[in-house]
Formats: sequence, C-alpha cells, structure tokens
Amino acid sequence: MAERAVIHQNGGQGCGELRGERRDNGEQMQSPGLLLVSCRQTIGWTLMQMERRSGIPRSEFRRWERGQAAMPVEVRAWLCALRALHRQYASPLSASVRMGGNRQPMGPREVARACLVIGWSERVLAERMGEHRTHLRRLMERGERLTPRRSRWLDHLEDGHLTWSRP
Repeated sequence: MAERAVIHQNGGQGCGELRGERRDNGEQMQSPGLLLVSCRQTIGWTLMQMERRSGIPRSEFRRWERGQAAMPVEVRAWLCALRALHRQYASPLSASVRMGGNRQPMGPREVARACLVIGWSERVLAERMGEHRTHLRRLMERGERLTPRRSRWLDHLEDGHLTWSRP
C-alpha cells in the first residue's frame, strides 16, 4: 500500500507556532487577535487587567481579536514593547538580568509595589519567579528580602512598565 501524505489541520506549523500573514520581506506579521493573545500570555495579564492598564474597554480588545476593527498603531507598539520586555526578562535566571547597582534587594513593600505596577498577582509573581506561592508569601510575611538576582529582575520589569505605562 502506498503512503499518503497527510496535510495537518495546523497548516504544517510546529507546536507553539502562531499563525499569521507573511509580509513581503518574509517576516511573519501576526493578526491583531494572535498578537493580543500572545501579549497577554507573555506579560501575564488577563483581558480585564489589559483593560485596566491601557484604559481601553474590553469590548474594543474583543473586536480587535475577532478582526472586526483595526488595532491602532500606538496600541500595537505598546503591547509589542511590553511583550519584548517580558521576553527579555522571562525569569530571574535570564541572561539579560545584570547584577550591579547599589540598591538593596526588594522587601515586602517593594515587591507589592512592583506587582501593582506590573499588574501581577502574588500567584503570577510566584509562578514567574519559579517559587512556590506559599513559600514566597511566608518570606514576605516574615519581612525577608528577595535574593539580589530576583530583586533586580523584578526591578527591570517594574521600570519597563513605568516606561510603557499606557499606549
């Protein structure tokens, strides 16, 4: 029996690859819906959090996701900048986290402030940090400080979110 070629429903894309249109130069351009989903996952925000951070109603984001309206260039640039920041500093172990400076490691108040600025819950912070949530909570309740590397990582993310606070 002859082998038959199978054309998969995913269009031949590998696992985790996003579908999108191709630009003339061969670069892949994501549709607004895929861009929004990718950004939300990379940044760690829900749709409600994205609404709060941007000042743009959820209904507008949903229209962009469905392709019913064009996403403004400023919003796309803002989301792409935050996504790039979170990709660069994906974890405290990222090579981009440079040690140095004369700041003390973050204590409980600084961590809470950074979470508010970034828009993360304690759960998301613990997950991104690679720490068990209960252990992180107990450290903060005892008033202990983060390790210098984790503190610097969170500091980079906080600074990035202060730089790109709104579209």
